[in-house]
Amino acid sequence: MRWLTLLVCLACSSTPAFGEHDDAGSNLLGDASIQFQDVDTLPACSAWTIRDLAAGPNNVLGDADDVESNYSRIDFDALGRVSRESKFSGPGGDGTWETQDDEVSLWQQLTLTSATEGNALTSTASGPDGAWGTSDDVVGSRTWFQYDGQGQRVVEHDFGGAGGDGVWGTSDDVIDRWYHVAYGVGGSLFQERQFVDRGPDQIPDTSDDPVALLVTRFHDGGAFADNAGPDGTWGTSDDHINSRYAYDFTSSGAITRATLYDAPGPDGVWGTSDDVIGILVKLSCSGHGLDELVMAAGSDGVLGTADDVVAAHIVVVGCDASVCSLSQLPSIGVQPN
Repeated sequence: MRWLTLLVCLACSSTPAFGEHDDAGSNLLGDASIQFQDVDTLPACSAWTIRDLAAGPNNVLGDADDVESNYSRIDFDALGRVSRESKFSGPGGDGTWETQDDEVSLWQQLTLTSATEGNALTSTASGPDGAWGTSDDVVGSRTWFQYDGQGQRVVEHDFGGAGGDGVWGTSDDVIDRWYHVAYGVGGSLFQERQFVDRGPDQIPDTSDDPVALLVTRFHDGGAFADNAGPDGTWGTSDDHINSRYAYDFTSSGAITRATLYDAPGPDGVWGTSDDVIGILVKLSCSGHGLDELVMAAGSDGVLGTADDVVAAHIVVVGCDASVCSLSQLPSIGVQPN
């Protein structure tokens, strides 16, 4: 499954996107980031814009005079799948954001090779012709997807190198990680198993590969398990939880808060009031926009208290209010990198 980082990556030197899982400079169970997951499940809009804002003239981050500092655009195909994501780092010669001359910093393009398979190439430079999205772009990674009959992604392979032939999309591409997803397991929306170890046969994506992380997602949150526990079986009650996340909603279903808890607190029990907050995002909806404030601990050093301060401000703009509803956005999520 693709875990698409759109909100903020607190530990990464660059923000991964479209099938990337923050492979550069961060391990699988390292620092955390707030992420959108499975954006390809959203058929409502033809495009979304995700704006990263900086403090405006009043030098206060998180209020109405904040100004754009970079943004991403996600384009969807007719079936609601992500077809392209482009990230922009400058307003171009006209000095105005979101116009045709904006400076591109990252480009991802999905090509469907069949009804059940697709490849996404991530380009980090435009190549000699100076144009993004052309055949001479400098590719930095590739992701292969397999879909089920409903168009949901069930297998993902992330490749970090083109292999000995230097050509992306051939059999010697170097796989870094792979993922298997099952839907509706034990009442969950999905379970994702993440792999990095090829197992005794040293062949990726075979039955002897050990699971590195199990992500379980329910409507109001989920958990990350990094060990199968004493019974040796993943997805059971004795799995060792690495972290958990939770969402708060309005009565109409609009999300108001996303929280990652990275420790069970003094009582040693996950899901109780003393769980330690690692990341907190406050969310509000206005029209077609979702406003997100990523919080940091204030003077008391404790996240989730009255003196918290805004660390990042992100706005997601779609074509309707589906950006604010988990019925349309079933997997706004939080994941360790």
